[in-house]
Amino acid sequence: LYSVETLAHVDTLCLDKTGTITEGKMKVIDIEKYDDSILPDTFENIMNSYVKTTDDSNATFMALKGYFKGEAKYEKISDISFSSERKWSSVTLKGIGTIIVGAPERLVEKAGIKLPQCVVDAQEDGKRALCIAYTKENIETEELPSLNIIASVILADPLRKNAKEMLGYFKTQSVDIKIISGDNPITVSTIARRAGLEDYESYIDLSTISTDAEIVNLVDRYSIFARVLPHQKSIIVKALQAKNHKVAMTGDGVNDVIALRESDCSITLPDASDAAKQVSQIVLLNSDFSVLK
Repeated sequence: LYSVETLAHVDTLCLDKTGTITEGKMKVIDIEKYDDSILPDTFENIMNSYVKTTDDSNATFMALKGYFKGEAKYEKISDISFSSERKWSSVTLKGIGTIIVGAPERLVEKAGIKLPQCVVDAQEDGKRALCIAYTKENIETEELPSLNIIASVILADPLRKNAKEMLGYFKTQSVDIKIISGDNPITVSTIARRAGLEDYESYIDLSTISTDAEIVNLVDRYSIFARVLPHQKSIIVKALQAKNHKVAMTGDGVNDVIALRESDCSITLPDASDAAKQVSQIVLLNSDFSVLK
């Protein structure tokens, strides 16, 4: 009851895109392969081994596991799990080399190429894009060597059916919406437009700022924060509170926990991580934001 009362005084709502505005159910809809002749075996055999041996289990990697369903042909030597800060993961396979999967912007830099056009098109259409890279070297540290991009993966994540209704309602209540995401800014902006956010063009890529201290001066200027690192979510919440805003935060992942705890009212969904549900004050049992009216 206290949390519901607090919600009545909220003037700013921070939304995590994936799993909140979208359903969080990733699905691979297209894979574009490039020069895979450098691979010692077929792309499919190697990717089957990659998805069967990686320890990653977030929505993106579950989508890859749902697409590559073959048996693992190669043994894993080592791996580096995905992190939101690094935005890539890798698996070194015996007799093959290393497969790296991650954010296109991070991997093409090491490959010395421009973003593939299919990635640009997908981001402008609100899709999530990944690149798959290869090196003969074993990777055991977080420093990437020179890479070859061997494929791009395009994933879709449907908009929640009540997303427009949710954002429209909060607008009528004079609640300012801030969307926070680790995804590409163009992708987030497109999703926000489809969800009915009027300020969908007001976005910033936080990977372009020099220090976290700059965030304090950005929170009132932008509606969308993209390429956000986990610790920056709580910085955004605290910066808004420092400007006398009453802040509600929605999130469903482990990376959202600190920001959820810092907010004045924390909201999550039933299919969220256990950690997010433990710290949240309100759990929307039917994933229906209309009950907040």
